[in-house]
Amino acid sequence: MSDGAPHSLDGWVALREGIFEPKEHTPKGSRHRFCVAWNRVEHQFAITCSEGERRAADRECRSRAVLASPDVLRDVHFQLCLVHPSLETSFPFCSTRPKSPGGFFGTLLRRNGESDDFCDDDGVCEALEKYFQGALEVCGKKLLFSVLFDEEDYLTDYEEDIQELRFRAVERMLERAKSELAGVQALRDRAETMLELSTVYALEDEVVTNVSLALAEVYNFQLGPFLELREAATERTKALKERASDETLGERIRRAARDGAREWESQGQAASEAVQQLYQDYYRSTVELVSGQRDRMLEDQRRFGRSTFELRAHSRLQKLEVFFSQERLKLLGAVRATRELQLEKVMQAHRELMSSGDKSKSRPEEIAELENEIGETQLSIYDVRLEALQEEERLLQKQKEILDRAWQEETDEGIFYDAVEDVDQLEDDIDGESSANLSKADKLKMRLNRVYRRRAILRNKKKACAAELKQKKSKQKDRQKVQQKQQQHLRQEQQKQQELDPNWVTVERRKTLQRLREYKQKHQNSRQPESDDTPDCPSFADESFTPQKQTRKAVVKTKNDSPAKLSIFAPPLQPPPPPPPPPPS
Repeated sequence: MSDGAPHSLDGWVALREGIFEPKEHTPKGSRHRFCVAWNRVEHQFAITCSEGERRAADRECRSRAVLASPDVLRDVHFQLCLVHPSLETSFPFCSTRPKSPGGFFGTLLRRNGESDDFCDDDGVCEALEKYFQGALEVCGKKLLFSVLFDEEDYLTDYEEDIQELRFRAVERMLERAKSELAGVQALRDRAETMLELSTVYALEDEVVTNVSLALAEVYNFQLGPFLELREAATERTKALKERASDETLGERIRRAARDGAREWESQGQAASEAVQQLYQDYYRSTVELVSGQRDRMLEDQRRFGRSTFELRAHSRLQKLEVFFSQERLKLLGAVRATRELQLEKVMQAHRELMSSGDKSKSRPEEIAELENEIGETQLSIYDVRLEALQEEERLLQKQKEILDRAWQEETDEGIFYDAVEDVDQLEDDIDGESSANLSKADKLKMRLNRVYRRRAILRNKKKACAAELKQKKSKQKDRQKVQQKQQQHLRQEQQKQQELDPNWVTVERRKTLQRLREYKQKHQNSRQPESDDTPDCPSFADESFTPQKQTRKAVVKTKNDSPAKLSIFAPPLQPPPPPPPPPPS
């Protein structure tokens, strides 16, 4: 690193805390089995690791395999020993043995069987299996598999992300500032006089400034990625829209450009929403910070008395009230921007639905729902704007009170002027000195009048929007009632037509007979006759049977004594009983 930038982090690698502590937890019942064998064709060790569990599982057992020469295994052992030196004596090969020759000469020796003869031994393979099993218990699964099977870069588990490191440093700075503020509040609680409390107020102002700076650093760090994404999305959307509007390109390329533009536009919209949400969180934090200061001063005013407090700290209380109104105005501005983004999103969905052509005719409920959502969002925006105008009015009134108080203090004090020869010259000097204060007061009054006019206009717009939304909802309710009545009327008409149809009785009778036939076929096997002398009864299963005398008409008398004929089917008449047996002769 150069001496000109001693605090730069370029070229450095940040390591995590406790990188050599075991973080893996091997589940109970899981097993990793290593199988090592010497491959005489490739002159390398064939290493296989299979994962299995004692209980059945839905996931598949994953196995790993690799071919490694003795020199590669020595390098693996050396890397593992750097992390865990306890493995130095457990490696089956001699670590001081020279490496096998490489190149053409080494290949020729291996083909002739003159190299690595000691590897073709079952004892060496068993020793390697025990070594890998012990290394798995000592080093852990992730490190061993990364080094042996080249699954992923194992150094990523030990390196620290530089952005996360910086963010944690900023958060620690904010925590230190908040702890200092807590210490100052403890001093305030122990203060017994207003003179001591004035000293505490000076310390509190410095600490609150540090807290505000730390808060700004934290939220600026979080805002960075979203601002970059929004800028990139804006540029890419613009380029893709130009590409989609180029008529010299083919239809497929232009369609892909339109799809990409929509995707980038949605990403930019999501980034804008995230940015506005972070703005809201930041301004809420600042409003909470300033309101805490103001509430503590009001508590001190009640504790030490109004007259004593006004002599020492009334001006500071007025400034805090002004700061509170300013921060609250910023918060309301962020809330308004967020709701305007939401309104634009809903309006875009409504435009897309309306531009879909014939599809919009078949989805009136979705269109009505989107229109209601647009109206409600617009009303919420008017509420936020009115609240912001009300807060601006409070701010201007407080500033006007500060000016009036300063002017009153100047007029109460005795002012001595130089000697003049003419009284008119003295009056001109007095008017010139007071013109600055009068101009500030007049400007504040003009701003207040503008706020009043804007608030009246916004109230009228809000009333008109609310009335329009209410009218739309009432029309939708009336339309729904008309549709329900139409459906009910259609059902009644269909029922009347069915009753007037002469074939309706025949169809209903046929359905009844069909149900009876199915019931008899279902239960005929379960019913057994008691004797063979059981008289035969007419069966409804036979359609040729027509009960002529069994169909009856029922006449119902109403209140007006007008008979209403109802066609009903009476149950079948029972057959007459058998004749009595003849007397015995």
